[in-house]
Amino acid sequence: MSVSVGSRRAVRALSRFAAMSSETTAPLPRSVSDYDVVVVGAGVAGCTAAHALATSVSPPPSILVIDRGSAGRGSKATLVEDTTATPWVSGTAVFEPPNSGTVKMMVSLYASTSEEFLKHHSVADGRTWFKMTALGLALQKRKGLQTLSDPERQLRQLGSVMVAPASDAAGVRREYELLKSMGCNVEALSSDEVVAVAGKSSGFVCGLKFPDDAIIDSATYSECLLAAAAAVPGVTIWNDSDEVVRIDDGNKQTPATVVLAGGKEVTAGKIVIATGAFYHGGHLAGLLRPCYSYLVGMPSQPADPASGGGMAHPSCPNLFTYGFSHDWCVVDNVVRMSGEDHYSALKPDLCESRCRNLATWTYEHFPQLDQSQPFVGRAGVYSETPDLLPIFGSPAPQSRLCYIVGCNAWGQAIMSSLGDIVPAALGFREFTADEREIAQLCSIRRFTVSCSDTTDPTPASASVEAIYSASKL
Repeated sequence: MSVSVGSRRAVRALSRFAAMSSETTAPLPRSVSDYDVVVVGAGVAGCTAAHALATSVSPPPSILVIDRGSAGRGSKATLVEDTTATPWVSGTAVFEPPNSGTVKMMVSLYASTSEEFLKHHSVADGRTWFKMTALGLALQKRKGLQTLSDPERQLRQLGSVMVAPASDAAGVRREYELLKSMGCNVEALSSDEVVAVAGKSSGFVCGLKFPDDAIIDSATYSECLLAAAAAVPGVTIWNDSDEVVRIDDGNKQTPATVVLAGGKEVTAGKIVIATGAFYHGGHLAGLLRPCYSYLVGMPSQPADPASGGGMAHPSCPNLFTYGFSHDWCVVDNVVRMSGEDHYSALKPDLCESRCRNLATWTYEHFPQLDQSQPFVGRAGVYSETPDLLPIFGSPAPQSRLCYIVGCNAWGQAIMSSLGDIVPAALGFREFTADEREIAQLCSIRRFTVSCSDTTDPTPASASVEAIYSASKL
């Protein structure tokens, strides 16, 4: 096959992407920097990364974990220019309606239909996605059972159910076929099975089950991971720190630097950026969009079986609509309903109206709820990427930064999986074959190709299609 000059340039650029995905700058000698690794952000991604670095690397590196709040609880900030705006809480901390703990869905699926996912990615990429979420779910369950004080309550392995009305039956069947083609562990449900889960009054009669999914008290889980990491000599935790205002990359000879609002600077051989939606360095410009997610929590009692039942109490599986407009569950007799997502967090929030919309939708579909009881409405901030995948790894081979951001609404499984392979991404050990595949799929370098590399290992007659496939762009 012969290619044009322009195609040769594209081939060379794509080959560099494929080559870069496995390169990393070696850790610096300890004497050159304050810490071997600084982890910025102590949500599930940062805490998983810190735990993996502290417990799986021998000898363990010196580690500093910085968080503006405390482990797993999120931090208050505002992203809008109006300094009088009410600060909202990042990710995890918003999911705390009365009596339900800080619950998060552990979900194997992306927050879109498979047809939407496949507009951006291949079926092979989908298989890698489900490999990644399966690893993340298994990791959280294993570590949760080891570290949580009351795992039966704090980690509820009840699965998830996607539900839809009869009008969406064809779409749900197509969804099932696509998911099976990508290796997802999914089961088709009968109408009676859907009604038993969601209730007759909900109007949902078709659906799919994801048996590996679960619900976790994410804040407590993150705290437990960080406590276990902190027990290792050389691990330091800064809770309630000043805001990180700048992160300067290093190079092969110089360390990277974290600059705090109070003027303090910390140098590191490597910096892991696990900040959710609250830090936007130059590498993330245009790639990470902070968005509001709205939540209502309302007390609930079991439905009368004579009226259709549904939504088991005190807790039920995760439920979400086909098309992902709403997701909810019952935890300790509280309905936790989320939705009205995607609204930019660079604007003032619409908490009052959006939460009212959520409550109205909930009462319409579940009339057994007592509308005389007040509901709690809150807003939190998460981050979205252009192609539904998280952003992971270093932006260039010489970079000392490693990103784990972009949860795209459901981040527990994917952020746990990526956090656990940070030691390989930082060069402390080799990737396994599965880990390399996952790291390449989610690599930040899928959005840009550096042309500064002067090496050109690609023959001019190479197949563009072959390089495209190998690079996973």
